[in-house]
Amino acid sequence: DPRALVRVRVEYDTGEVEAPTDVRPTVVIAGGGLMVKLPVVASPSGEVTVTVYAPGVVEASTVTGTTKLVPDGPDATTPAVTVYSEAGGYSGYSYIRLRGIDQTRLNITVDGVPLNDPEDQVLYFSNVPDFLGSMQSVEVGRGAGGSTFGTASFAGSLNFQSVPLAATPRGSQLELSGGSFGTWRSSVQGATGLSSGGFASYGRVTRQGTSGYRDHSGNDSWSAFGSTGWFGASDALKLTAFAGNSGTRLAYLAASEAELKANPRVNPLTDQEGDRFHQEMVSAQYAHAFSDRLTATAMAYRNSAAGAYDVSFGAAPGGGLSIANYGLAHVWYGTTAALTWSARDLSLAAGVTATD
Repeated sequence: DPRALVRVRVEYDTGEVEAPTDVRPTVVIAGGGLMVKLPVVASPSGEVTVTVYAPGVVEASTVTGTTKLVPDGPDATTPAVTVYSEAGGYSGYSYIRLRGIDQTRLNITVDGVPLNDPEDQVLYFSNVPDFLGSMQSVEVGRGAGGSTFGTASFAGSLNFQSVPLAATPRGSQLELSGGSFGTWRSSVQGATGLSSGGFASYGRVTRQGTSGYRDHSGNDSWSAFGSTGWFGASDALKLTAFAGNSGTRLAYLAASEAELKANPRVNPLTDQEGDRFHQEMVSAQYAHAFSDRLTATAMAYRNSAAGAYDVSFGAAPGGGLSIANYGLAHVWYGTTAALTWSARDLSLAAGVTATD
């Protein structure tokens, strides 16, 4: 049956991928003691177009064959994915397209929390630099399909899973790196591991900057991510929060061929045009297993972002440039709850979600 889908179970602590045949359009992701069920879509040939990225794993078998896994998440080597950066590096504004469609038509979530903002319908990754540093994996679902909630997934979905608290051993790590065009990054992270009482925590702080490949396209930014939880025999409670702040010299305009021949790094915008934005998210998740077949989950979250950007309108009457500054801000709240019953060949779920 070409409409039959496949259940994919991913064990991120071992990197193993198991794909027994099933007819339910479900991907079950186990991480940090919480299970999230996400819809996937099959193509007319019956293949499930899902790619799973797990840091530290070189290769893993998928439903449709073998897919190379990239530690830093989806990039240009991923089928049907194109990415680019305005400044020519990994700091500042970068964008992703799936099957030629921009990220305003991608449903983006982290641990089930929607991240697409209500104004532009997109997540600006530049607001939270080193976001992937605190992620365990990202699932890429290609093609139009059902969304969990949030922006409709006309192009597909990006489902991020943060570091699994219960499976992360105790330890800390310091990272320092540098490169061309004044690029540098420093980060520190630590995890408590799972205590005898069932508590676990994880945190990461990053600061990075670059002068940019293009002229006056630098970026200076920082981010912080934290998560703590309690995991019992049949209950799990998890609190997650992240925040970021990014200042960028703008470089979004294209240059002509003649300008590029004279200077490959040319930036048509002026060095006085820049922006600074910040973003924050906090969520609380609870899961309870009444039995092996019946589970209940509940989640509440707050997401916000604000900042301002400059636009030049040419020479000012008294000399210099005429620069206007425009501010943007948004905040929204949401909650969702679900009850799931499953047997060997049947799964039933009912839920409710609400946002302001």
